[in-house]
Amino acid sequence: MHFGEKVRELRLTKKLTQCDLGSTVGVEFSYISKIENGKLDFGDVPSEALIHRLADALDADENALLLLAKKVHPRIRQRVFERS
Repeated sequence: MHFGEKVRELRLTKKLTQCDLGSTVGVEFSYISKIENGKLDFGDVPSEALIHRLADALDADENALLLLAKKVHPRIRQRVFERS
């Protein structure tokens, strides 16, 4: 599963609209749409700071979101995947 797909799944589970989530984390709903669809202009995932806010708003495991976003050093990521 890609980062954006996970964000969409979590958002829908909490019955939030893109507008609701965007307002909660301080971005426009269109930015949430771009995240969910992998259409960000500068990459596939947002900053770590926004990922932290998304995790809080979605009651999600922040580390899992960071892993999906590949915001973890590759050696650490590999060790986590080996242990799971």
